[in-house]
Amino acid sequence: DVLNLLEGVGIFGVQVQGSQKELPLVHPARCGVLVKDGQEIGYLGECHPTAAKKMSLRKRLSFCVLFEPLGLQEEKIQSFSSLDKFPPVPFSLSLLVDEKTTAGEVLSVIQGVDTQCIRDLHWLENYSGAPIPDDKISMTVAMNFRRSDRTMNSDEIQKLQDEIIQAAAKQNFILREK
Repeated sequence: DVLNLLEGVGIFGVQVQGSQKELPLVHPARCGVLVKDGQEIGYLGECHPTAAKKMSLRKRLSFCVLFEPLGLQEEKIQSFSSLDKFPPVPFSLSLLVDEKTTAGEVLSVIQGVDTQCIRDLHWLENYSGAPIPDDKISMTVAMNFRRSDRTMNSDEIQKLQDEIIQAAAKQNFILREK
């Protein structure tokens, strides 16, 4: 949501990266820093349980802090592209990953398989608890496969799915089948 908001006001190229440093009021395992052009421009995360208790919060609260938001340079980029003529093929999968693995790491591995055919790649959810081992989470991501020149055939779709699963396995992101 934060990245979409920033892009909506013309600030592109912001990435969320894991952080080992202690951030104010933030849960240490549920946080990240916002980085643009190699510089930290802010952070985001879930409110630390101790702080949440002091504020009498009954539900989890996530927030974002931007350092000098008025100093961020908005880019005046207008781009237009034609509507796709060929149908997308939706694909989602759940991967067992180390609990400290970020969605950005997983998405980067998947996008690296095929930057042309993999579109609309996004994180859906994380799940932990039975039957997932204690040091793992199940991370679900979704995407569309689409070619701009023709409809994809079933062999191409299967090959792309297999390549994604293999690339993930090389990073110890294991396909969750149940």
